[in-house]
Amino acid sequence: MTNRIWPAGPRFGAAAVLALALATGAALAHEGEDHGAPAVSAAAGPLPATAEDGRYEVVAQSDGRHLKLWLDDWASNAPANGARVTATIAGRDLPMRPLAPGDFTLDLPAPLTGPTPIGLAIEGHRGPTLLNVEVAAPAAETGEEVHGFDWRAALIGGGTVLGAILLAALGWRAARRRPVAVALLLAFLIGPRAIAHGDEPHDEAAPIASGDRPERRGDGSVLLPKPTQHLLEIRTWPAAPSTARAAVGLTGRVIADPAQNARVATAIGGRVLPIGGAFPRLGAEVRAGEALARIVPTLDAA
Repeated sequence: MTNRIWPAGPRFGAAAVLALALATGAALAHEGEDHGAPAVSAAAGPLPATAEDGRYEVVAQSDGRHLKLWLDDWASNAPANGARVTATIAGRDLPMRPLAPGDFTLDLPAPLTGPTPIGLAIEGHRGPTLLNVEVAAPAAETGEEVHGFDWRAALIGGGTVLGAILLAALGWRAARRRPVAVALLLAFLIGPRAIAHGDEPHDEAAPIASGDRPERRGDGSVLLPKPTQHLLEIRTWPAAPSTARAAVGLTGRVIADPAQNARVATAIGGRVLPIGGAFPRLGAEVRAGEALARIVPTLDAA
């Protein structure tokens, strides 16, 4: 008497091989990965803060430990040359160090941890003024992503291992009876799924939330940072209402250039060419019988 662990019969063996091949192939096809949306990198920092009062325009930005400031004339966008700026942060007055005309910097006494209101006392060619800006702190950078334990991936992995063991046992049993059919079945079921999701990379470039480089945004607007404006020497002029006439009438006569336009009546057709390289000017003295131009006839196809 023979002890049987599995029910006898070739039909059960074929069905078990098919079911386990499908399960194992599905596990290999996706390997329990989770492809979420790519994270947005904040390496470029938040957008700058701006303020204006009709005399000056201020653009401020911070990397957390330093405060950068660009001071321009509001009307012309020219850098405020010779100006002095004092920043008030948490009740402390801190003079800012000029680097170039309209370009200032300040070493912060403490790193920024969130949106920080900053008062600016400005003394320049358009007189003293006070402006307030709220500078945002840069987002904290993370070196690498941290993933928790994925129970789903663990279950799929364990099921894949058990399925492979059972498949090997049943495959060995079935292969002794029909080796060619089993080999073709496994190649058809497992091969395409393993190739469908192989070793191709899934890394996607994370979009960077820029704030300090020129770029064109999705809504069609253009971001041009102040350093780039200073480099390109971009100037502006305020639009002011004025009275202008819709049209201007002039009295005169338009005379075409004879070297570009002339009207000649000839008995035969052709091209009119100058004699001596130039046509006579309007008003030039000529004599009777003098040749003013020559005609080169053109021949048609006939």
